[in-house]
Amino acid sequence: MDSKILKTATFAVVILMLIVYSANAQNSKQINQDFSLKGDVSLIGKWHGNQIKLRWGFDHPQLWYHHLKRPISLYRRNVTKNGKYEKIADILPMDSTGMEQLAFQTKDEMVVVSLENIHRNWSNTNFDSYANILEKNDNFHNRWSLTHLAADRSFAAAKASGLGFLDTPPNSDDIYAYKIAAEGNAIISDYKVIYKKKDFVPAIFEIIEAEEKVIINWDKKLHDYHFTAYWIETSTDGINFKKSSDVPFIQMVDVSVKDERRFYSYSLPVSNYQKTFIRLIGIDAFGDESLPSSIETGMGRDKTPPPPAYLIADSSKTHLTKSFTIVHDSPHEVASYHLERTLGNETMIIKNWLDPKQTIGIDSVSTEGIYKYRIIAVDSAGNEAHSPFIYAKMYDLLPPAKAPNLQAIPDTSGVISLYWEAHPETDIIGYNVYAADGKGRNFTKLNTHIHRLHVYLDTISLALMNEKRYYYIIAVDNDYMLSPASDTLEVKRPDKIPPSPAHITNYEVTDTSIRLTIFPSSSRDVVKHELWRKEADKPYELLANLMTIPPYYEDKSIAPSTKYTYHIVAIDELGLKSKAVKEIHLLSKTPKASKPSLNLNENNGILMLEILSQIPTSENVIVFKSVNDGPYERWTVTDTFPIKDLAKGKNKVAYRAAYCSNTGLVGPLSDKIIWTSKTN
Repeated sequence: MDSKILKTATFAVVILMLIVYSANAQNSKQINQDFSLKGDVSLIGKWHGNQIKLRWGFDHPQLWYHHLKRPISLYRRNVTKNGKYEKIADILPMDSTGMEQLAFQTKDEMVVVSLENIHRNWSNTNFDSYANILEKNDNFHNRWSLTHLAADRSFAAAKASGLGFLDTPPNSDDIYAYKIAAEGNAIISDYKVIYKKKDFVPAIFEIIEAEEKVIINWDKKLHDYHFTAYWIETSTDGINFKKSSDVPFIQMVDVSVKDERRFYSYSLPVSNYQKTFIRLIGIDAFGDESLPSSIETGMGRDKTPPPPAYLIADSSKTHLTKSFTIVHDSPHEVASYHLERTLGNETMIIKNWLDPKQTIGIDSVSTEGIYKYRIIAVDSAGNEAHSPFIYAKMYDLLPPAKAPNLQAIPDTSGVISLYWEAHPETDIIGYNVYAADGKGRNFTKLNTHIHRLHVYLDTISLALMNEKRYYYIIAVDNDYMLSPASDTLEVKRPDKIPPSPAHITNYEVTDTSIRLTIFPSSSRDVVKHELWRKEADKPYELLANLMTIPPYYEDKSIAPSTKYTYHIVAIDELGLKSKAVKEIHLLSKTPKASKPSLNLNENNGILMLEILSQIPTSENVIVFKSVNDGPYERWTVTDTFPIKDLAKGKNKVAYRAAYCSNTGLVGPLSDKIIWTSKTN
């Protein structure tokens, strides 16, 4: 029933006790039938041909019970003619004999429900105990609810129960308003204006396909305004429909509890993969059925995954490959196996990795490490079953290549700086550094632990008479496999050794600058570092004297699209300079250049030059002009258009333009635009 009519309020025991107390002024245990009770009545209506169906309901059981034997008055007003309210009927429920005859004649089950709840089996309303009070409370509440529910299902039951009226107004073309009042009672309903309007048709929002059922959802708030119950009809051919149940769907709601649902849902049993046609029919508070909704289709779908499989990894060591055995009790339920592989935070699923007829599969990777695996069994419906995770180590069994390009620079303090390029293989974890004090002597490993950097400082004694010292390095990978030794490096001990070199260890080229990260000299007597720069093929120039080494040095004095070379030199207290161990060759970025788009018009001897393109931010436009095929000359620089020019005395004028940055950089020239005198 409409929520305005059927408000399922909790019938409080306290209220009953107050009624009893008021009625027992003379110690009577019988409810006083003359007790007057305040409350609300909600009224609805609709046109039915040339008549108007009216329905109402009492908002709580006490008020309904009060008016089982006290009439309510129905008033009508002609809104079109601005008339006044006139009483058209005093309404009471039909007596038991009349209801019995009506039930017999109409065979209407809802009339029977109304008869039973209004006239049958009312015991004397005694309240002998607290338990008896609760029992009467439930009985009282149920009679009220069922009577209103029966009125929703059948307009005949509504009229018989004193909850409905069929009015024949004088003129079916007019608009009418109705209200209800009760003498001796404070109830006065809100007025209800009745218009002729198109009947609302229900609409299915979505159908969710599940295992051997579909779930039908439709909007609750929208449909509650129109309907109190629904028929769900199904068909196998989309033509012949039948009801899915013997009784309509009614969503019972306790209005004392806030209902946050957006949809009504109905679960309909259907066969898997058998197409079913579905439609919805609404039943309003007058017991009238709506037109069917649009037809939707759905079917049950297999949602049961197959039993999970189990994955067993081969324990043998092979190069970046692993063999797996699949154990599955029901391979006939599987259409394919997917393999899920995870290393760190990266997960990959290899679709259709193995046919269910196969039990052994191979996986290959490019990087060694400990991988997490699981097998996914997929049936023909796409349902997936995941195995438990297992872990498998992938081994890189090939030793790394030898470390490249070992170099060294000694300084006067006895420190030899060794440096080398980073190893190209990604699984290198460090290096071992070896040294010998003479040709043919045994090499000794200098580092106690694997050396992680690409620079090693070897401190030697200046008192030794050896003229040369020899070095090589060996790379170490994740599996502690060793590379071949690098080429042996011969280092000469100088009589006067300058500071150990500084290094430019990193760089960043931005749109407007070049940033250099500097690793300073390790010599203790260094007083400053000189940063040198060479532009293209020009000679080196001193760029900066660095008394301290900043986190990075930023060179902002660069031109775009220009090749620059940098090196760093350390200078000690005696003025000895280190060698520039490594030049850094960099290319500054090229600015994105565009050319303007021009338009030219002539009006009464005035030439108007316009720019059609957007002028870039912080840029101007240089305009060049040619007169009578002469050379182009710079005419003006501006950011404001249009520009005026005199056409007088000129047979032909041509213009070109280019964007110019605030640093003086000029972009490409536009296409030329020409004005020619008509007399020419």
